[in-house]
Parts: sequence; C-alpha cells; structure tokens
Amino acid sequence: MGRFMEALVLASAISVIVLQFPSGVVGNSKREVGVSVVLEWTDLHDWLLCSDVRQVAGPGVEIVGALAGQIHLLDRFTSFNFTSRSSCTTESAVVAYASHRILSHYYPWAIDKFIDPLLNRHITTLKLSTSQSLLGQRIGEAVADEVASKRTTAKPFSLRAVKSTLTAASPHPTPGLYRYLNASAAGQDAMNFVLHNAALSNTFLLKDPLEFIKNHILGDVRPPKVPSPEFDRDWKALKDIGRIDWPGRTLIMNLTADFYGCQRVNSSTCSIDGKMHKVMKAILPPKATVAETVTLLAKLSVAIFDTGVVLDTLQYGFWFWRPVMAFRSGDAQHAAIPSWTPYAFTPPHPEFPSGTVINVAAAVRILELHFGDDVGAFSVPGSGVNLPSCGTAGLPEPTFNYTSLADVVHTAQLARMYAGAHWNSSVEAAAVAGRRVGEWIHEHWAQRTPTGVLPDSKYLKVVAKLPNKAGEWSPIRFESIQLK
Repeated sequence: MGRFMEALVLASAISVIVLQFPSGVVGNSKREVGVSVVLEWTDLHDWLLCSDVRQVAGPGVEIVGALAGQIHLLDRFTSFNFTSRSSCTTESAVVAYASHRILSHYYPWAIDKFIDPLLNRHITTLKLSTSQSLLGQRIGEAVADEVASKRTTAKPFSLRAVKSTLTAASPHPTPGLYRYLNASAAGQDAMNFVLHNAALSNTFLLKDPLEFIKNHILGDVRPPKVPSPEFDRDWKALKDIGRIDWPGRTLIMNLTADFYGCQRVNSSTCSIDGKMHKVMKAILPPKATVAETVTLLAKLSVAIFDTGVVLDTLQYGFWFWRPVMAFRSGDAQHAAIPSWTPYAFTPPHPEFPSGTVINVAAAVRILELHFGDDVGAFSVPGSGVNLPSCGTAGLPEPTFNYTSLADVVHTAQLARMYAGAHWNSSVEAAAVAGRRVGEWIHEHWAQRTPTGVLPDSKYLKVVAKLPNKAGEWSPIRFESIQLK
C-alpha cells in the first residue's frame, strides 16, 4: 500500500484515537543531544500523523519534518566555518525550527499542546545563545516555508478516466484484470481518486518514473499471465494462508498481518515512514551525528515517496486483480470459491506489486547501503493497541525481533500474504522493484535537489485504459489540452 492509501485506511477508524502524546517517545539520552532533537521531532510527526482525523493524503506524503530541505541546508553550514561544538548546536536549532514550522503548517490543532512545548524544551536543552537561536530560526523557517510552498497533497484531477475504465463493458472481470465488483461504492471511487492521483505526482529525485520503470523494472518484473503455471502457484500458495477461516491460522500470523493492515490506538506507526523510522533508530549507532541522522531520514523519506509514485504507476499500469476478486470469480484454470474471504481488509485498487513491500524494500535498501548488509539481529518495540476492526483486537502491537535488515522485508512479504491481500509473485516482485528504487536514490542523492511539485491540471487531462489481458502494461498518463 502507498502512503496515500495507508492514510485513507486509517481515516475509517481514527475517530477513536486518543490524543495523548505516548510515553517513551523522547530520544535516547545516551545519544548526542542534537540527534535526540532530530529523533524527537520525527517521533512527534509520526504520532501526529496517526492521531489526526483529517489526514487523508498528507502530510504523510510529505518529507518528514522538512528533512529534504534540511539535508541541503546542512551543506550551507560549511561556509559559516563554525567550530565543531557550535556547528552541531546550530544545526540542531535549524532542525528544531524547521520541523516546528512544518508541523505547525500541517497540524495547527497541535501547536499549543504539543508542537510549541517541544520547541521550547529544545531551545532550553540546546542552551542556545541569542545569535544561534536567531540564525537557526531564520534558516530553519526559510527552508520549511520553501518546502511547504512547493508541496501539495491534492490536485483537482478528474476521476472520470479511472472510473470509466474500471466500470466499462461487462461487469465480470477479465481474468487477471482488476475491476470494480461494486461500481457504486463511494469508497472505491475515493480510494482510486487518491491513488491514481499519486501515480501522476512528480517525484522528488527520480527524473521520470515511467522511464525508470521501463529501464529498470519491466525487463523482469511483471505479473503472471492468467491462466499460467506461475499463476497456478500463486493461487495454491495463498488459497489457505490468506483466508480468514483457515484452521491453520496462528496468533503470530495474525499479528504479523495486522502490523501492516490494522489500525491502532495510541500508535505512531500507521505509515511505512513511522515503521521504518523505528527500524532506523533500532540500528542507529550511539555516536551518530546530527548530519548523518538528518541525511539518513531524508533519504528514507525521499525513497519511500518516490517509490510510492513508482508503485502507483505500476499498479495503475498492470491493473492486476486482487486475490479476493480472483478466488470469488475463478478463471479457466481454477473453479470459483464464492465464500473466500481474506483475513484483513483488501484495498480497492489494483494489486501488482505489493505497495507495503515495495516501500519497505526501498527503505531497507537505503539502510543497508548506509550501515552495510550485516547489521545483525535487532528488535523493534510495538506501538499502540489494535482496534476492534482487527483480527487481533485489543492486543498490543508486538515487539518484532529481526535477524537482519533483509528479514524486515521478508516479514512484510509474509504480512501481506497472511492478510490475503497479495499474491506471492507480487510480494517477490515488490522486493526487487523497491530495492532498485532505493539503490537509484542512494546513487543519485547528491546529483539532484529533491523537488516534487504536481503539474498544473488546468492544462492536462488524465487518460486511463485497461490492458487487453493480464501481464500487459497500460499506465495512467497525462496528455496536454490544447487551449484555443
């Protein structure tokens, strides 16, 4: 799932979220004070995102705490020739003021109770002189204003192209192709509006998602034909473990599935960003610097966002059908199973590849390239208690013990299959594609300033066309409108 969809799914149950800042959110006291400042603003953002009933397409789709701006901002400090101590203090002040400005922009309801108090505490903790505080405020707020002014979370793109594609011709789906099962469902319209919007967003660092997909993904990453031996393997692999009434289901299967598909109260991990921030903090060495921490967070955020655009471009190009649609409809190779019900909520948008896995894989690759492939075992504590809509309602999110960074991706793959939301080929392809996006972001990080502004829809129209059969790619695209 892309972060657009993660936020939209969250909105269905968010009214019961308790607006109480969770305990244990402050940074590690053994770390450099500036690093703790960075981590505390990141923690606050993650928690506010999960606590805001109004958030649908943002700011979960934004750069966390103006981090993309902060990393480029840090380059400017070299020209000031600060001493080591004052440079660290001033960098931390910039992070605090920039993050305060961004969070205040998106969460005005939280300014008095959460955002201002954190800034005030950091000003006291950093023991800033008047000149340091003023410099940090001027630079931080300038960067935050620039980031906020360039970013937008909604454009009035027409949904007509997508809706007509998904409801055209026969009401019965072509084997392998996604279609509305209930064309009048308002939720499906809303979901596809948000996600096809995402497919048309400008990326922060990737120059052209379509070209990247053609050059780096389509050569060996495609959904199986239907019918085919490959799809037969997918069918058999998911038929039992993905359904809610399989007698072999275990508690760990359900908790794993709910980690990526379940809403929680008092949680700070409702998005892939929040989950990967916790992984990063679990392996971040005590001697990490402010610059290293900000750089890493910025890379993670940019990689997850750009991967999300690649994801939605792929999903709305292949239009592959969801397991629940396939099992209930059947095909030439398999009899329909009308009663087949997935364990967890299945998002109403095309399936291939898995959004959760592609984003996790991209973020993990950023961490691997920074820390190395042999990080070793580590644990990530849970966050929040599962809500009544979840199969493990009332249980706290468990601590996940990982054997390696690669195990984080593997767990995400299992989670989406245990939920009944994705095929085996989809989670495998997502891991490959996400890894490639992460590598590209890492390799090109210093070569292009992150941007990411949606085109002006006044001069463009959206074109969507269903492929003729499964395995073909027909992506949503913009076409120019000739003004007379």
